[in-house]
Formats: sequence, C-alpha cells, structure tokens
Amino acid sequence: MSRPRVYYDNVIACALVRRDIPAEEMSAVDVLEQWCADRRIVRVTSKWSRLEQARTPHAEDRAKFAANADAVPLVPNDHRLLGIHNHQFGLYDSFNSPMITDIVDQPLHDLLRTIITKDDDDVMHLMYAQSNHCDYFVTYDLEHIVKKRKAIESACSGLHVVRPLELVAKLRPLID
Repeated sequence: MSRPRVYYDNVIACALVRRDIPAEEMSAVDVLEQWCADRRIVRVTSKWSRLEQARTPHAEDRAKFAANADAVPLVPNDHRLLGIHNHQFGLYDSFNSPMITDIVDQPLHDLLRTIITKDDDDVMHLMYAQSNHCDYFVTYDLEHIVKKRKAIESACSGLHVVRPLELVAKLRPLID
C-alpha cells in the first residue's frame, strides 16, 4: 500500500501551533503527526495556509506561525505560468516578467466557488489538495467544509473530506 497523502487545511495547520481544536480532535492530529514521523502517511499543506496565517490579527500568533512555517511541507503544484511579458527598451534592453496565477485548475476553482460561496481561502485549499493528488483533506472547519463534504467530494474525485478523528479511525486498521 502506498502512503496516503493527507492535506492539512489551515485550521489543522494552525492547531499544530495553537492546539485550539477540541481535545479528541487534537489527539487525532497528534496520531497523524506520529504516523507522518513514522513515514506511514505523507502530510502536506499549501502556501495558502501561510498566507492566511500572515493575515491573523494577533501579532503573537503570527510570530508563532512564522516560527513553525516549515513544520508541514508545502505542495509543489501551487501556481501556473500563464506566459512571459516581454517589453523591449530600444535595441539592446528588455524587461521580461512572468505572468503567474495561484489558480492551478480554473474549472475546479470555479466549480468549488459554487459550493463554497463565503470563503475563497477554502476553495484554494481544496483546489491545491485535489491538484496535488491528495487522498484526504483534513479539517475541523465544520461550517464551511465538513457540512458540504458530499458536494466537495463529488467535485474533487478521489479526495475525501474528513475531520482528524475520522481519518484516524479510517486509517488505523490499515496502518497499525
């Protein structure tokens, strides 16, 4: 069996630092972290988590997030090159500038926007998880993501939206 690829939503990435989700869910995150350390699962997040964390209003939390920024590896597929803008200055000088977008799958992004209408951050996380071939999307965002998991899983073929406790229960028979 290949190691399951697990994407941590920003709620979970933040919980690694703040430990601010319910105790039983936090214990499940700790199990996932141990499985990662034991090389039983692969866990990732995206640059979008870091962008969200940088916007937190509390300076102390921002500093903690920055100090732990490398704790969870980032997915590699998080931008797309649209082209190169070239501006010529006379005969010998030019300026080249890449045109890059963070939206790596426009059709999926647009579809997810119809499901999750309130928060584009959630759309970006789900798009990155799907586009980077993750098996599980781990979150404790009950209102915006877990509540809509059936529609999200229908849009993101092969991606399972789970709370930490649900993932541990699902993987434990396969891993332990």
